[in-house]
Amino acid sequence: MNIITYSLEKKIPIFIQFNLTRRCNLRCVHCCLEDGEKPEGDRGNDTNRELNLPEIRAVLEQLAQAGCLVLTFSGGEVLLREDLIDIISSARKLDFAVRIFTNGTLVGKREIEAFRRFHIQEVHVSLYAAEASIHDAITSVPGSWAKTLEGVRLMREAGIPVKIK
Repeated sequence: MNIITYSLEKKIPIFIQFNLTRRCNLRCVHCCLEDGEKPEGDRGNDTNRELNLPEIRAVLEQLAQAGCLVLTFSGGEVLLREDLIDIISSARKLDFAVRIFTNGTLVGKREIEAFRRFHIQEVHVSLYAAEASIHDAITSVPGSWAKTLEGVRLMREAGIPVKIK
């Protein structure tokens, strides 16, 4: 019996996508947030709707007890969480394999160091077109294509596994 069949029979959540925030620095035309949750400009003011670090740690404990193996942290834009490194650290202490879904525009030295230190399994980056004008039209943020590709470049140079989607 393979692990997928076993997990289905035993109702073990092997893979979990944990959306840590609804905030985002982009305004993509296809975003799944409801129109009422997309004010003009920065959509980043709903932190009161996010779980705090102790609440997240409690969820992680429950997932570990349930047998989860792989956690994908996503959002909105997960890198907007100031406590993301603490969240990743908590997940790794529970032996989860960790993946990150991001738009890549906010990747910097701090994130690179954390991704390396905590052995992030892979980082998935959203890229909507091979041309800047098309990508930026989709994200509604001029310059986002260049920032996304810069984030990908930095991660690849640091040896972090990156998947473009």
